[in-house]
Amino acid sequence: MSNRQTLLLISHGQLARVDILAGKSPRVKDIWTRERMPGESTATLVDAAIRLGAKKTGEVWVFLNESWTGVIQLAGDVARALESDELHQAIALEAENYSGISAFDSHLGMHVLPNDADGEARWWVTQVPQSDWQEVEQVVRQFGGKLTGMG
Repeated sequence: MSNRQTLLLISHGQLARVDILAGKSPRVKDIWTRERMPGESTATLVDAAIRLGAKKTGEVWVFLNESWTGVIQLAGDVARALESDELHQAIALEAENYSGISAFDSHLGMHVLPNDADGEARWWVTQVPQSDWQEVEQVVRQFGGKLTGMG
């Protein structure tokens, strides 16, 4: 983990950048905010949020309203029978039903949840279009940072 963390928040009306110095006693170094520009792409909004502060970013986390997040369930026996890549694809296909984002053109973040009362396997999933992920990753790299997560 880098000593410098940058959090970018993109809400319906605001952009914010928070720089954190990580370590034994993490602390907020700086906070900047501004009004959001309507109708801009995710990458453009990330660019604008990064530009609110110093050029150096470190590890960057992007939090935005536009990503889809929710709980995905699969039958326990099905989940146990699938290899890692197959399981990832099955979860992406199931998420597509809710998000409308193509399973074959998306980037997933997943966290395993306890099985439900019926034994169904569950995950907390965030799904973003692959093109958004790639464009945001490129913007972050331009500022010397590393995209660590988006959701």
